[in-house]
Amino acid sequence: FNGGPSTLASLTWTNGTLAVGGPAATPVQLTVAGPLTWTAGFKEGPGTLVAATNLTLSGSGVWFVNGGTVANEGRAVAGGGILRLSNSSRFENRSGATFDAEGDVDIAVNSSPAGTFVNAGTFLKSAGGAAASDVSIPFNNTGTVDVQAGTLRLVGGGNASINDPTSTGPFTVASPATGPATLEFAGNHRLGPNAGITGAGNGRFSSGGTVFVDGTYNVGGTTTVASGSVSFAKAVTLPGAFTL
Repeated sequence: FNGGPSTLASLTWTNGTLAVGGPAATPVQLTVAGPLTWTAGFKEGPGTLVAATNLTLSGSGVWFVNGGTVANEGRAVAGGGILRLSNSSRFENRSGATFDAEGDVDIAVNSSPAGTFVNAGTFLKSAGGAAASDVSIPFNNTGTVDVQAGTLRLVGGGNASINDPTSTGPFTVASPATGPATLEFAGNHRLGPNAGITGAGNGRFSSGGTVFVDGTYNVGGTTTVASGSVSFAKAVTLPGAFTL
């Protein structure tokens, strides 16, 4: 798709390469108005692929974004598998949209430079097993991150500079009847004044990075600092255990 903005009613993508191109200065946008079911394959080119209503990352495959942007404007669902973002590509979960990690799906890089996951909507971790959902590329949150079950591990970090918060939106971590969920930060992160961490679940800091928490930290479960350092700018409320 190189000739200008295009729209598909739906898309079933089982494998192969989908190129959304155009000039670098004015990349093409391809919009899928209805269901987009992606089982495997490569998104190439500088353009933007927009899932306007429903995006299903189907099965436990590998989905490659090797250039440009994939944008979710409705509801995206992923169970297992790996979403790989490379060559400075982006996955945008836009304002008003939801990305639901219904299992231990990972978000990673395939080749450098790594891509970025940008959450302006709701990133929901609704289920998980004994493993975790590892996000090993930069993750920037201006929306809401809601960890309801399992473990969400933000490994890729971001910019820990004093003046450049990685995230400005809030994080919540729950404790359902099946046991507390866990939100883990690894690498360098800076959470702005409105990017508090709250809920009845567990918080964990690891992998030798530096995490600045400029917002509220009120976590009811266990808080663990396994390695690295964490700096809290506001008063901290820890109803649960604290482990160093």
